[in-house]
Amino acid sequence: KYTYPYSVFDRIKDIEQEIERRDIKGIIHYVQSFCFRQIEDLIFRKKLNIPILTLEGDKPGPLDARTKLRIDSFLEMLKD
Repeated sequence: KYTYPYSVFDRIKDIEQEIERRDIKGIIHYVQSFCFRQIEDLIFRKKLNIPILTLEGDKPGPLDARTKLRIDSFLEMLKD
């Protein structure tokens, strides 16, 4: 379900349902640089009881080596 235009708390309800339904082990959360949505990331971390990797970007483009390493490390952590 597309929840971006709704409040962070409505989005959390939807995310919690999908975590349970899909047996999700972790979330990769992309936030736009210098956007108020970064504040929502703090709320997600407090309200969701699941590992979250936050990636911050300015515009779409290829992943740099650091970001690829962060994603790989996050996935390895979830496997353990």
